[in-house]
Amino acid sequence: MKFLLPLLCVGIVFAANHHGLTLDQISTMIIGNMDKNADGNITVEEIDTEFVTNYDHDGDGCVTMHEFTHQWNLDYHDDHHASEGMFHHLDITTDGCLKKDDLGMHHMAMDTDNDNTVTGAEFTAWLHHVHPDSAGHGHHGR
Repeated sequence: MKFLLPLLCVGIVFAANHHGLTLDQISTMIIGNMDKNADGNITVEEIDTEFVTNYDHDGDGCVTMHEFTHQWNLDYHDDHHASEGMFHHLDITTDGCLKKDDLGMHHMAMDTDNDNTVTGAEFTAWLHHVHPDSAGHGHHGR
């Protein structure tokens, strides 16, 4: 019993993803959800559909932190802290409301070769850069 509590605490600290998914696995899941036409490129519209339309549970055009963290946890099994961190990073306007404007700016950041399309590799590199656990904590290493 003496050893169970420290082991439990270590598990809580290092289990950033409840299913032990790596960032590469999460990226593959996100791309699969976004790339509706399966052409290997992610458009602004596909990003909007995934993160605004699908996450806006009350349909008001604004994805709140609560809506985002709930859906992100459900879809990608991150812990609450990592999900909130992603929301704060995506909310460029810092108004507590994730909208198409926020995501359009991220699409430009993802498109490293400036060809107006985001490949799976570009998206994965971006996710490694912006995810709260991208420093390699927990299970989110490569």
